[in-house]
Amino acid sequence: MVKQYSPMVYKIIHSLRIYKNQEDYYQIGLIALWEAYEKFEISKASFVTFSYNMIRGRILNALQKEKRIDDKLVLYEPTSYVLIEGSPMCDHYFPYEILKSYGEDLTDRQLCWILHHFIEDLSIEQIAKKYNVSNETVKSWRKGALKKLKRKHKA
Repeated sequence: MVKQYSPMVYKIIHSLRIYKNQEDYYQIGLIALWEAYEKFEISKASFVTFSYNMIRGRILNALQKEKRIDDKLVLYEPTSYVLIEGSPMCDHYFPYEILKSYGEDLTDRQLCWILHHFIEDLSIEQIAKKYNVSNETVKSWRKGALKKLKRKHKA
């Protein structure tokens, strides 16, 4: 069956103008062909029509699923980075375009807390240890950052 219906699967892929991951869609088409073979009832339609519709439907569903996933993913490719200079507390490069909109009013230390907490998923204790400061100091960075972000969000 694979040998016989392979050209039909490729024809469907071509008609849907799929040019990326063609082998993945070919596999989806073969699985749909197998499902069509399992579900086919002679009295309802011809196998060619039934399998064509089933293969095309499965491939379209896969395309829609991939599109939904792609729509949810937001990829940031910042064009420039900034080093917060003069700060002994933070020596990391920040994706400037991302943090610019949120961190305009934040201090260097508050930006460090954001980076380490949200991007690196570090706890207050881990950040304090990293910068050789007390937990209370890091908590004050957090408190100041959250206060400024909340104020900006309300505006």
